[in-house]
Amino acid sequence: MVKQNDLTTDHIRSQFLQQVWRGLLVLAVLGMPGSWLRAMQTGLQPVYIVHTLAALAIVTLYVRRNRLPHKFSATAAVLTMFAIGAGGLWTFGFYSAGLVWVIISCTICAVLFPRRISNGYIVGQMLFVLGVTAAFSQGWLAIAFDANEYIRKLQNWVGVLIGTSVGILTMVLGLRSYNESIVKLIDKISSQRDEIERQQALISHQANHDALTGLPTLRLARDRLEQAIAGANRRQCKAAVIFIDLDGFKAANDGHGHEAGDLVLKEVAERMRATLRAVDTAARQGGDEFVIILNEISTCEDAVQVASKLLEQIAQPIEYKGARIQVGASIGIAVCPDHSSNMTDLLHLADEAMYRVKKTGKNNLQLCDVPHPA
Repeated sequence: MVKQNDLTTDHIRSQFLQQVWRGLLVLAVLGMPGSWLRAMQTGLQPVYIVHTLAALAIVTLYVRRNRLPHKFSATAAVLTMFAIGAGGLWTFGFYSAGLVWVIISCTICAVLFPRRISNGYIVGQMLFVLGVTAAFSQGWLAIAFDANEYIRKLQNWVGVLIGTSVGILTMVLGLRSYNESIVKLIDKISSQRDEIERQQALISHQANHDALTGLPTLRLARDRLEQAIAGANRRQCKAAVIFIDLDGFKAANDGHGHEAGDLVLKEVAERMRATLRAVDTAARQGGDEFVIILNEISTCEDAVQVASKLLEQIAQPIEYKGARIQVGASIGIAVCPDHSSNMTDLLHLADEAMYRVKKTGKNNLQLCDVPHPA
């Protein structure tokens, strides 16, 4: 089982190579008896010497495979397969399983090596097969026994069947393992990408939202005010800025502690959300000050009505450990385009209107009395 942390391309190729070497070991153990059996029927042929040397090399390299460099182990596996295939083709032509092993070696090479190397190797194998074909067709090579008599004997098929079956099974199991690891790697990458996107969204939210109340920060509110002004100009309607400063918050915070103060701020924020529409924005400027952005209103009176509701909701008592905490609000309102179509001016005018409320008794609201310059 491949661990998720091991899902790298190098590890996947290493797992695939391990599967290849297991297949070669099976071939060395099961294939050699078949080769010696055929040698009794055909006489000693060069291919049987190749098989014997290949089997010894396979067993030696398999034992030491974990201590060998990956590139050397991969090269040895591919060349061992080629030697088996080449010996069979050179001795028996198409009566052997040699062509199968040449194809398998090309497939394994394509998985384990870069495209440039594997493409060159495949071209070399094609040229070798064409050379053997030309040698037999021109009479330069000839099978040293009666081929028809050879293939009539069942025992001669055993070695070919074992070699072909082991080779194909090795490739199939190796490619299946390789494919499963690739799928797991893709899933891991997808999961990591989703986690990165989630973390980016979280970072973005934390950068643009107040940690205590969850409301947007003033920076995000300014962006939304710009959008509200642009929308008002485009749709021939109005937008409004409402500045809110809590009255009596310092006394509640000092009298009941910071925990109570935090509760008041969170409760006020929740009441703002409940009062506003989805298209509007409530933001915390800092401390006990808040900014409201109203989108697509028809008249200044619409903004005043929303501010009145906010004033009423904020004034409702807040329960804290058996005590009833009550705060009020000083509210200033500026409307686009009646008072200004400039974002900075609207914020300033709403802030000034709020401070006028502070100076004249608090716990009230006031609409900006500065008309838009002609």
